[in-house]
Amino acid sequence: MHPHLSKLFHLNIYAFILTLHIAFIIYSGSTFLAGIFGSEYIWIIYSLSAFFTILLNFSISSLLKTFHIEKINNVVLVIAGLNLVSLSFTNIPFQIFISYILYLALAEYLVTMSSLMIEDLSKNSVTGSIRGHFIMMQSLAYIVSPFFTALVINYFGLSNIFLVGGIFVFLSLVYFKVNVKSVPSVTVSDSKFWATIPKLWKNYDVRTSIFVFIAMNLFYVCTTVFIPFKMGSVGIPFTTYLSVLLPIALLPFLFMPTILGHIEDAMKNEKQFIIFSMVGLIIILAIFALTNTNLIWVWAVILFISRVFASILETSVNSYFFKKISGSDTAVISIFQSASPIAYLVFSPILSLVLIYGNLESVFLTVSFFLCFMLILVSKIHNTDNYEKHKAWSEIWRRTKRRAS
Repeated sequence: MHPHLSKLFHLNIYAFILTLHIAFIIYSGSTFLAGIFGSEYIWIIYSLSAFFTILLNFSISSLLKTFHIEKINNVVLVIAGLNLVSLSFTNIPFQIFISYILYLALAEYLVTMSSLMIEDLSKNSVTGSIRGHFIMMQSLAYIVSPFFTALVINYFGLSNIFLVGGIFVFLSLVYFKVNVKSVPSVTVSDSKFWATIPKLWKNYDVRTSIFVFIAMNLFYVCTTVFIPFKMGSVGIPFTTYLSVLLPIALLPFLFMPTILGHIEDAMKNEKQFIIFSMVGLIIILAIFALTNTNLIWVWAVILFISRVFASILETSVNSYFFKKISGSDTAVISIFQSASPIAYLVFSPILSLVLIYGNLESVFLTVSFFLCFMLILVSKIHNTDNYEKHKAWSEIWRRTKRRAS
């Protein structure tokens, strides 16, 4: 039995409650912001929040050397909760602009800290299944939240979703303090953050897994920001998308991560799953671009299949990456967890320009083309079953070359 099973269980429940309020804001955010700033300019907010998220994530190693992780977590939760509540009581564009950026940055920071706590309690032999359960609980929140989001929007208005989100922030804080309480001190490598970049660049497998995770989050950026606009263009109401299509689309995340995690722990074949799922997403993005029907069942099938491939990719990349590193590699983990903000920061302006000078179809095809490029990089990574052997032979070869010279 895993020595930290109870703690992992409560951390997963905490992750569920935490993800609920993040999902409330993510699902309604682009529509809310578009009504104030226009759909062509909301990329500025996402890009700025991504920039600040990256700065926060890059600072986590330094903070962990001074403060215990649960203290950092609790302070960030309080700030995020107060910020969300304030958003529900203002209609001043500048305040909405600042508060929304701050909230998105803090939300991603909380996810990074959750991931660090999970990793530090994990054993390498069961990394896949532990990560699978973690992803499943987060996904369950994403499935449940659209019902609440649509309900709140229908009866109380779009802005009140921030008040509901703030309530769930404080619920997650209470659950963490009562049930998780504390976790073992996260081991932090003595290496400075910027010193890890050259080392990371030399490790092709870890480097490529981070690139793939960024590509996967680019797919999420595309679906989160632009699929609601696609639904509107074909005549499907936003509330129908939230309450009907989105929950159906997210169903694969309820069972795929756990099943795949156990399979990958036993077979150590993440590479094949990564390649398979990326090919599937490339095809699905082309289907997004070419489909113009307003039949709900057609979009339900398309979105469901898209999330089957996305869940396979997310679970496989997480399992692959965390088997390649240790819990003390906090700087490397912070880079990995910054994949989502990096995707927003780099690609939101690019995709917005594609939308301005092209159309929605070109947005989906652009992302599909980028995933084709990433597929070439993935084909050269090593599976986890022969990784240790590969490292050993690489070291022998390096020593031989040094002696020969």
